[in-house]
Amino acid sequence: AEAAEGETPPAAEAAPAAAPEPTAEEVEAAAARALVENALQFAEVMRAKLPDVEQLLGSSTNSDIMEAMAAIVTAHHFDLDGARPQAILALVCSREQQVKTAALQAAQDVWLPAAEKGTRGPAHALAVTKGLIDLVNGASLAEETALEEVVAEWQKEKRLSQVVVQMLWEVLQGKHGGGSDDKRAAVALLDMAGAADPSLLRHRMDVLIAQLAKGAAAHLPTCRHACGALQKVAAAGPPLATAERRSLLRALENLLLGAPPAAQAEAWYGAAQQALNTAFAVCDDPLEWSSELLRQSGAKATTPTDDADGNPTVCSAALGRHLFAVGHTALKSLVHIEAYERSLA
Repeated sequence: AEAAEGETPPAAEAAPAAAPEPTAEEVEAAAARALVENALQFAEVMRAKLPDVEQLLGSSTNSDIMEAMAAIVTAHHFDLDGARPQAILALVCSREQQVKTAALQAAQDVWLPAAEKGTRGPAHALAVTKGLIDLVNGASLAEETALEEVVAEWQKEKRLSQVVVQMLWEVLQGKHGGGSDDKRAAVALLDMAGAADPSLLRHRMDVLIAQLAKGAAAHLPTCRHACGALQKVAAAGPPLATAERRSLLRALENLLLGAPPAAQAEAWYGAAQQALNTAFAVCDDPLEWSSELLRQSGAKATTPTDDADGNPTVCSAALGRHLFAVGHTALKSLVHIEAYERSLA
């Protein structure tokens, strides 16, 4: 209704105040948030596609394999969740030289960054050593088998620095912390490198023998790899010195005749197999040595003890270990006799 005569009309409603202009800092912060959100979305998309990229490593087209390797290595360098450079290791066994060469280079880019950058300092070497040990500890049997070829090629081409090799020996000796698994990984890597250069192992035989001489305190998976390394030393020649051979055989006897801790009962068989292989490789008369070993093992296994009811019984675990030693010794003896016959022909 119109205002009455003489009355003042109501004032018009005031317009809303304009929003203040954002400051430069606010604009920059908003742009940074948007960038981070876009990066996270991009990373999520890439992470979801990594399984498809990994499948391309099995492609029959070399270009697909090369691009997949490059993508996986890049994803690893950016710490993208789900990147598995371990999948590249199997490609070092490829019949295609181009693929094999690229796989070796990709493995170097991932696990030997210090060598690539030309830095040989102790800090870098320790970081490289830790990365290699973590790789072995987390590897499947197939990946560890492929890694043997990779490390042997690295050693052959002098890509594995002497500082890293020294760090591996020190880890095996317990100088850089770590538990039994790290020591097993360290001696496994040294064993792999020794396939290309047995002299690397021969210079530190005392460290390898020390792993076998710990008796009940020995870590049997570590002993198994140490025995494998010692076999490479024996195969490369020259024959061991008398003192070295006696020390090694004494350590092998302790390993084979001692009762393993319950937690390592299953691991004993793998270690015992390699221990017997090592003895036959270094012993002047392995038949005589193994006969005496089995005599002592049999005496221990068949010595009766009283069970809970006072009845005499034998230890089934000790008997099982003895029978395993008998079987493997018989096999090695046949091989030894055949080799000796061929040498006389």
